[in-house]
Amino acid sequence: MDAVSGYFHSLHHNMDWWMAISVGTLGLRAAVTLPLALIARRRMHRYQIMQPLLESTRNTLKVQLDRGSINKQEYRTQLREHRSDLYKTYKCRPQYTIAMQLTQIPLFLVVAGTLRQMAGYPFLWLERTQPIPGLDEGGLLWLDNLTIPDPTLITPIILGCLHWHNFSHAKGAWSLVLKSMAILSVPISTMLPSSIMIYWLTSACFSAAQHFLIPQLDKYFPAVK
Repeated sequence: MDAVSGYFHSLHHNMDWWMAISVGTLGLRAAVTLPLALIARRRMHRYQIMQPLLESTRNTLKVQLDRGSINKQEYRTQLREHRSDLYKTYKCRPQYTIAMQLTQIPLFLVVAGTLRQMAGYPFLWLERTQPIPGLDEGGLLWLDNLTIPDPTLITPIILGCLHWHNFSHAKGAWSLVLKSMAILSVPISTMLPSSIMIYWLTSACFSAAQHFLIPQLDKYFPAVK
């Protein structure tokens, strides 16, 4: 957390706190989560490309199994080996792709925790501490005091709408989970200092732009060369 706090402090030398938090958030997202999102997307595309090949092998082995040419153990072994070879050839092993997508969770928690600490705001079992000087008057518009929650509830509602929009591309049961999280983000946001709200709003806007721009890059960076 000290490194993240020092990062925001270095930006604050040349700008107000609200802008330092926004610019710092954009910098972290661009340097860490965006490259990983691009890599994960290409890996998912390669995974989709190799699926017909895997399905073809599965059907062939199923025919051989039905004819008695191979037994169930041979069927499972050959299918597993072929799947592993395809993952290696197309560089799309699912667990690695999922791990890349989950790396942004620790970053999200560390930055949010750092800003809460800087604001000195109590949350759950965390007691109030002394906020850093200037944060209580380093905001903008109605968020002039970044050490307290938004008294108007405007930013929590905007944040919930942004999350809902960003999660709208999800499908199936996962869509229900993410949209439930978007709804829950509203009451949770009312209990957090405005410094975190600026971080979350900036990050949510970045995600919205990322969802739009990354597909446009597919023509320049194809999944398989």
